[in-house]
Amino acid sequence: MSKIVKLVVLMSLVLCSWSCRRSGPVDSGVNSRLAGSVKNSVYTSRSERYSVPVPGSPSVGTRISEKPYGVGFTDDFGELHRIEVVPIPENERSTLDILDRREYLESILTEVYMPGTILKAIPSASVAYRKWHDDVHGGALYAEVTMPKGSISRVSVDGGPAKRVDSERGLLLFVNGGDLCVISTTLPNIGPLNADKNEQAKSIRQALQRNTLDFMKTIYFRPAS
Repeated sequence: MSKIVKLVVLMSLVLCSWSCRRSGPVDSGVNSRLAGSVKNSVYTSRSERYSVPVPGSPSVGTRISEKPYGVGFTDDFGELHRIEVVPIPENERSTLDILDRREYLESILTEVYMPGTILKAIPSASVAYRKWHDDVHGGALYAEVTMPKGSISRVSVDGGPAKRVDSERGLLLFVNGGDLCVISTTLPNIGPLNADKNEQAKSIRQALQRNTLDFMKTIYFRPAS
């Protein structure tokens, strides 16, 4: 088994273990009791590995959902901002140093993250777009995932009953010190637009990638000790 396969298998066990414990999320208001902490509208993880200004505000129904290795922020408009930080076991970090970073992150996306989290919830989801960013944390992989009927909240179309609509999710994967990081965002649910579909898709793609990168820039990662 190659070194990259060994490391992907190891991270699969960690992430899939996290995924299996995601059921029954507990959403908390910004001022509610959390495992992490919120002070002056800045969330700090329980491990203190990172901190981030809370996106949105209570006025738009901002909620915080914590899970092992991650935190998610959602609101009444269907926006999602999520941070997942998974420690890479120390005995595997030297292996990671000699791997091709892009190949490793591509493997995490296709062999671990998609089947272990996204496809478990929406089997028809697919990666629609990828882009490599050399200038983000020493190399980061951005991916846009198409999620049929995968919106965070339900939307009423033409006055009909509220239902989940198709959604696009931006993912940014990178390695920070000894951690694998996955940043996720969605755009607000605005329902179907009366515009050329190709132009609409291009506009959404640009806005989603910008939204994901901008959110990443607000996160402060504590330097490794």
